[in-house]
Amino acid sequence: MSKPEGRPEIPFQGNASADLGGLLGGVGGLLGNLFQLVEKTQEQAASYQGKISDLGEQAQGVFGVSVRVLGGQPVVERFGNIRPDKKKGAIVDEVREPLVDVFEEAGNIQVLAELPGVDEADISWELAGSKLQLRAKGRYRQYAREVTLPGPVVAEHAKSSYRNGIFQLSLERQSGAQ
Repeated sequence: MSKPEGRPEIPFQGNASADLGGLLGGVGGLLGNLFQLVEKTQEQAASYQGKISDLGEQAQGVFGVSVRVLGGQPVVERFGNIRPDKKKGAIVDEVREPLVDVFEEAGNIQVLAELPGVDEADISWELAGSKLQLRAKGRYRQYAREVTLPGPVVAEHAKSSYRNGIFQLSLERQSGAQ
């Protein structure tokens, strides 16, 4: 694989061939590498692709990380349905944690969530103060995530839409809320 021009060379220090328990350990090494890359490149994107062997045909796991630079600091968020377990090493849940982005605009908050494989009627959400509880249960996929919003919102003015697997929720900030 060739290195894109202008990006620093940072060797990958993980083992992409691992059992499910070793997967999460390898992710730790990958995250360390991504942090190094973010520090050196700031606004440039980083990605790594590889195959994980020895999981067998029964594994229906999705694990991913989103790495962004906000205010000069790297922010790493995980998504998927593989989570660590101290006794078993890793667990593949039936319910996935979707990738969610929250954007602040003048007086508004926009929430975007990737929920492929469900219909709009399968999606439910609930607001409590500055917490958003998002759920979707389709025929083949389930999602759930609690999102902390940057401040309290007016639930009665919320507007939602769903198109091509992307759920959007437009929220109005409570007056006086920063």
